[in-house]
Amino acid sequence: MAASRSSPSPLPGLVGGVIAAFVLLLLVRVLIGAVFALTKVIVILGALAIGLSLYLRAKRSR
Repeated sequence: MAASRSSPSPLPGLVGGVIAAFVLLLLVRVLIGAVFALTKVIVILGALAIGLSLYLRAKRSR
């Protein structure tokens, strides 16, 4: 009885560690995805701003 009680004790720790690793991996993936999306938005907004400023400058010079 003592052997059966002591053997499953490392298993919950292992399962918890695996779950924690998966959650951490998911969190990192979500974070990286958010950073990439944010970078894409910033690049698009920057390109629009540059295009608009060039357009306005060309319009003003005429």
